[in-house]
Amino acid sequence: MRRDILDIRILLCLFFLGSCTKEKTDFVYDNRSKEYELSSVRIVNLGGYTQVVANGDTLTNTASGIPTEYFTSNGRLPETWMMPKALFEANGKVDMHVLDAAGKTIRFSVDDQGEKPVDLYTIRPEGSGQPYAVPIARDTGAPSKPDHFKIRIVNLCKTIGPLSAPLYTGPVEDLTGDISLVYADGSPVSAQTSDVSISQRVSDYVELPYGTYQFKVLSEDGRQVSSTAYGTNVEFFPKRTMDPLTSRVISTGITYAPIKTYQPGGVYTIVVAPFAFAPILGNNAVEGYQNQFKIVEDVPEKPNTGFGKVQLVNASPDGVVNLRLNGQNKGALSFTEATDYYILSPGEYTVEAVDRTGTVLAVLRYPLGPSQNHTVWAYRDVDGELQLIPVVNDLSTTFYRARNEDDGSNNRFEHTMSMSTRFLNFCPDEPYVSITVRNGQDMRQFDELIADKRPVLHDDEAMYNLRPGQPHTFFPYVRWGVEHNTLVELLVFRSRPGITPGTWADDIPELSTAAMIANPGLYTQVGRELPATEPGIFSIALVGRTGDDVPDGQKAKLMVLKHNN
Repeated sequence: MRRDILDIRILLCLFFLGSCTKEKTDFVYDNRSKEYELSSVRIVNLGGYTQVVANGDTLTNTASGIPTEYFTSNGRLPETWMMPKALFEANGKVDMHVLDAAGKTIRFSVDDQGEKPVDLYTIRPEGSGQPYAVPIARDTGAPSKPDHFKIRIVNLCKTIGPLSAPLYTGPVEDLTGDISLVYADGSPVSAQTSDVSISQRVSDYVELPYGTYQFKVLSEDGRQVSSTAYGTNVEFFPKRTMDPLTSRVISTGITYAPIKTYQPGGVYTIVVAPFAFAPILGNNAVEGYQNQFKIVEDVPEKPNTGFGKVQLVNASPDGVVNLRLNGQNKGALSFTEATDYYILSPGEYTVEAVDRTGTVLAVLRYPLGPSQNHTVWAYRDVDGELQLIPVVNDLSTTFYRARNEDDGSNNRFEHTMSMSTRFLNFCPDEPYVSITVRNGQDMRQFDELIADKRPVLHDDEAMYNLRPGQPHTFFPYVRWGVEHNTLVELLVFRSRPGITPGTWADDIPELSTAAMIANPGLYTQVGRELPATEPGIFSIALVGRTGDDVPDGQKAKLMVLKHNN
């Protein structure tokens, strides 16, 4: 073959190979989200809106859920959205309207705020007394103490008209007026977050130690304001079921307020505004609106890697116990008395029990991890020696609804308003005790928590054959639903392996779940009946002594220790 023809063929092959390579590069699609410079304006979507139109352009894709340029998750407006600077026109404004799934629309204008962080709260059109979008300055600065968080309350209440729905037509509870932020027992958080009027709208931030709280909101005359649906399982409870006349969970005396851990360094707003609710039990198709509160993160939460909590309890019935934590005296604790929580850095801590002369009776050295919550119990063992034992508390409100050892993640469930009880035995005279409800009934057959239409499973060892000073650690909690109104009495039985519940210990008083109500006046002062119990995370411990010659002040009983505020 001629050399010049061979060279031409080689050049043609190289040309076509290069062409093929180029064509393959053209078919590569870069699906990474574009990064935009964000403005300081955040939309806080209180109205359940899904569609956004800005300056005449539709930015969402609610029909198919396919991601869009500005909504890269599912094409829909989320609960909070930082607006890109590119949306603002030359005049520093954006003309917007947002729509919900039913097509209800509100329209408003957004002004460029420069570097000033501002939230624009978009509110439901139902009711009167508020504009559709309310600008409120947002604080993004960290708390002055690293183990604290900041929180405030915002009043965007509206006057709500009568409800007209199948099976119910009539008024809803009037919650328009001043509001106050309180702890679970109804005590005020601070003067700054109390009596916040509609005209004032927003309180100052206050700083509190990080931890697990069940904040509540009270009306001007002390009635409880419900929270809207909250948590990771909102899809199971998209609207809270409420009695329209009292804002309580239907058939109970409970007003919904979620239990939540507020992280160190966090900044939060609790806002009251109209939200949807279901006035008829189990019928989410029927809808009404009422002023309810919602928890909003003003800065994204960060995991707690810097702090843990420890508290001390005296479960020894024979006198006062002086306790020291890391060498510091924490006071003389009487029988069943507990300290507040102390915030510590992760690492080993030391607890000492000393008598009045300073003689050390017991020493505990134990590791504390970040985010952990420990209660150290002082008690007498079967030999009469004082012992210190740490119990690790679970304050997460997240648990297993069933048992699947292969992939437990599929069974994770969050319930922010259950009653969680952990049973402990610190009575040295009772080698085995079992806790039951009523006449020896297994508590798993009575008002147990139903999670996503499935019962939450509990271990036998969480309630049966509890041994002195040996806390059960494998699925140790019993979760109770509080969406009922039936009083429960807890009874102690003397048992032994293979025989449960055993023989009723009629010398140990029964414990009613009414004992879990921190402040009955929170209900009675506004003319409401008491609920059967209250939500919370509790330790219920058998403490004291049994026998014929035990003094009255030392006799065995079930004590209740609540771990959330």
